[in-house]
Amino acid sequence: MAESSFCCKKSSAINGSQVTLLMGIAVGNQTILQTTDGGLTWDSITNWSSSGIMLNALKFANDKVGVAIGFNNQGSPSIFKTEDAGQSWFPTSLFGTGVGELSSIDLFKNQVIVAGVGDIIGSDDTGNNWNFIYPSQTTYSLYGITFINDTRAIAVGSYNFSRTGILKTNSLFLDEPDIINWTGVDVSNITTDVLYDIQLVGGGTAVAVGYQGVILRTTDTGSTWSLISSNTNKSLRRASFYNSVQGIIVGDSGTVLLTNNGGLSWDNKSIKTNTCLYAVGYSNDLVIVTVGNDGKIFRTNNQCDSWQQIRTKYSSDLRGFMFLPL
Repeated sequence: MAESSFCCKKSSAINGSQVTLLMGIAVGNQTILQTTDGGLTWDSITNWSSSGIMLNALKFANDKVGVAIGFNNQGSPSIFKTEDAGQSWFPTSLFGTGVGELSSIDLFKNQVIVAGVGDIIGSDDTGNNWNFIYPSQTTYSLYGITFINDTRAIAVGSYNFSRTGILKTNSLFLDEPDIINWTGVDVSNITTDVLYDIQLVGGGTAVAVGYQGVILRTTDTGSTWSLISSNTNKSLRRASFYNSVQGIIVGDSGTVLLTNNGGLSWDNKSIKTNTCLYAVGYSNDLVIVTVGNDGKIFRTNNQCDSWQQIRTKYSSDLRGFMFLPL
């Protein structure tokens, strides 16, 4: 498939190199990969302590600072931070014990929230120091989290391993964790399926995705939810929105769904592959890259009308991907 050329007007200097809107980072099993050309070619980042680490997700606060989260081979949490656009990564220390695998991350300016199995932790200094902001317990297993604004957030997953789990807060003050209150939202009247991700669409609207094709949508910061048809029974792993209208979902067996109306309806744009796709991201040029098991990487620059598989020498499972913001 022929590829279009791109004119990268925005860039910034990082240690003598240029960060452009086509630079992205993928993370996974003992792996961090970098692309500088919109996903056409990839190089491994080697200057970090990768042994035994599975990174599940990452977010960048700006074109320099990013945080990646996951767990090690003992099941303990792992958090790594970069301050040079992903060229190098260093671990940040976590308090005490009791925190398990970390699954999802979101940033709002210098605030960071991370969801895991029974925990939500937060940082108000872009990941240097952390506090519990939801007590460690086993009632909720949380796989997705998003800011709504600087004081509101929603986390999703499962509740007691038997029904959909949704938590919301309107008091997200990370410098005062003791006053943060989380409220459970019951959606058992429309689904009991586990949710794997949630993404902000805009305003008070967010979309959550999960097991066997479930899609939920809220327009009131998580108080009430609607069930949206996906026309698939494949599990949906990750969502991403380019703006308040355009969004994408990826999942099992190459499933790709596309919306052009803010998540009210979804069109099937799936890839012919058995690969489980775990992460997806837009560049500012509307290039889309998705990554998954066995190091598989796919990209499109034509609104998902066709997909190109990117062949690399890397075969480790990939769980997270993001184009750097500029």
